[in-house]
Amino acid sequence: MHTVKDVLLKAKEYEQSGEYDKAIKFYQAVIDRMPDTKYAQYSKNRMDAIKAKTVEFDFNDIENKQDAKHIVQNKKLLNNIKNKMFNAFLLNIFSAIIPILMIVLSFIATSGTQTEFEVTVPKAMEIIQSIAMYSCLAIVIIGFVIYFSKSFILKKHLTYIYLIAAIVDLVIWFIGTYVYLFVTCGIFIVAYIPNILQIIAGRKFLSAVRDYKNER
Repeated sequence: MHTVKDVLLKAKEYEQSGEYDKAIKFYQAVIDRMPDTKYAQYSKNRMDAIKAKTVEFDFNDIENKQDAKHIVQNKKLLNNIKNKMFNAFLLNIFSAIIPILMIVLSFIATSGTQTEFEVTVPKAMEIIQSIAMYSCLAIVIIGFVIYFSKSFILKKHLTYIYLIAAIVDLVIWFIGTYVYLFVTCGIFIVAYIPNILQIIAGRKFLSAVRDYKNER
């Protein structure tokens, strides 16, 4: 009969001669018959060493997989940026609808007669309202430039201008229309939707620009 040392010695001989399959069988026999011993631990270490020697790597395959993974991640990020830009662009378009309608209605009201539902406001407030409405449309134009511009620097600068202008315009619009808000018991709040849409659009534009900057 052979002792565990004889088995380990035989396994070592096979290992040194390059007969790794036979060496692994002998090491595995020690692990199976003498688990939780120093001999089993030694055998396990030698088996790990053999596997480290015999495992093959294809450098080209590794590089190609890494490149493919990077490409997929970039595509996902670019698609996310495009979606944010497009959603912001849609909100920007929708924000122009109410101001245009109000401008048209103001021209109609000016040419017609005053009704009992009209609210008389100071001339200064009418001027502020006009400034706010036309500013809202100017912001819409900036949004178009942001979306269609090919220059990242231009997109970046205009995005900050867009968001700040949208917030300022909301304040101006409120100053010029708060009387309507009280008279209509809050129903007139719908008139603030364009500015709110533009603020949301501005945040989406900004998020897309920051993502694009990080991706570069």
